[in-house]
Amino acid sequence: RLVINPHKKGMLYKNSGKFIVTEATRGTKPLYAAQKIVFAAKKLAKKDGPFGKSDPYVVIYASIEGQEHDRFVAKTEHIMNDLNPTWDPLLVETAACGGIDNRLVIRVFDWDADGTHDLIGVTTTTLRELINGSNNQFPLIEPSKAGSIGYVNSGYLNVMRHEPAQPVPTPAAFHIHIHGKKLKDMDFIGKSDPYYIIKTHSGQQLHKSEVIGNNLNPAWKPIKLTLDSTGGLDGRFTIEVYDKDDVSADDKIGIMNTTLRHLLSYKVNPLFPLSHHKKVTGFINVVKMEAEGSFQPPGAAPASHSSAAPPGAYGAPPGAYPPGAYPPGPGGYGAPPGAYGAPPGAYPPGPGGYGAPPGAYPPGPGGYGAPPGECLRSPSWRLSSRTRRLWSSSWCLSSWTWRLRCSSWCLSSWSWRCSSRRLWCSSWCLPSSSRLLRPQKTLIADR
Repeated sequence: RLVINPHKKGMLYKNSGKFIVTEATRGTKPLYAAQKIVFAAKKLAKKDGPFGKSDPYVVIYASIEGQEHDRFVAKTEHIMNDLNPTWDPLLVETAACGGIDNRLVIRVFDWDADGTHDLIGVTTTTLRELINGSNNQFPLIEPSKAGSIGYVNSGYLNVMRHEPAQPVPTPAAFHIHIHGKKLKDMDFIGKSDPYYIIKTHSGQQLHKSEVIGNNLNPAWKPIKLTLDSTGGLDGRFTIEVYDKDDVSADDKIGIMNTTLRHLLSYKVNPLFPLSHHKKVTGFINVVKMEAEGSFQPPGAAPASHSSAAPPGAYGAPPGAYPPGAYPPGPGGYGAPPGAYGAPPGAYPPGPGGYGAPPGAYPPGPGGYGAPPGECLRSPSWRLSSRTRRLWSSSWCLSSWTWRLRCSSWCLSSWSWRCSSRRLWCSSWCLPSSSRLLRPQKTLIADR
């Protein structure tokens, strides 16, 4: 490709050289589900008058093709009175960005206690550009000043460092406490009688609150919103506040647009401005959000998945599904380090089993066998004298009780083998110190 200098003009100027790509190879760098990014800013514009500075915070939006509004992705906390702030690490999910190469709009605001935050500057980029190297610097431009004589920018936004991370687990629903604050008085006599309606982006009504009479700062009852009803964390919905009238039609006080992800991004109960005819007519105060239901990482298989392991995760450490491996593949996760007397990662045991650990009590006459009638036998399998005892730090298979003790592990057909035989336990598992290992409840089968 030719290199062109736009500042050079003339009939004799052709180009400033050529740019040639001699080789290109496909990269093998993995794409992570999320990134923790540390943002900093330098030389921000002052927004709090001649004697103040700014109280800046960062908001990231994603431009999604086919959607009218930008999607909220993440925001930092605000830092008081600082023109060169460094914010805490911000979790940015790749899916929320619309992909690693989707266009992102980053806005830096000056926080105000009354909810009317001032825009400091804007920059556009992608997630790939944010994490491509370190100390990336992006100029912030205030749209109202762009093109003005002498105006360069309103400061710089820097990426100090970043690291891969896991997305935050998503609950099934939220209980939300919504209050109104400084609502516009719509009545000539008395005050407004406010209530609100929540609607999806398509206009479907999700909730209508009770009416609170003669109150400009109402505290409505908590409500429940499910992710199914809102279209997920990023599904847009509106909160419309009205003044109840008995004689005439109800008057609209104001409206706000948001998403559940947006509401979750605030550590302290935020104020969201209500607008009507491009004027601020009050605020919505989200006092509290409480999660309900089991947490499930985005993209994980549903609980009803036919090959998913049931609660207890046969053979898997508690909560330990390796990223990208749900459910466990054939053969299970293998023995945990030190468990069952096996060396770390050893699966399956060799002929004769793993044997008793060094220093174990020697077997008595007849080995570690069970009392008469209690031994597990079959025509094709029995414990040999070398491995009459299966031992580890958390398991004990002894001749006195023949109990299989464990705090959180289960034997399953997907996980453990003894010699070349398989111990099947398809309909029930062996819990800690509660059931005897009985021949009639198990099936000892040849492989």
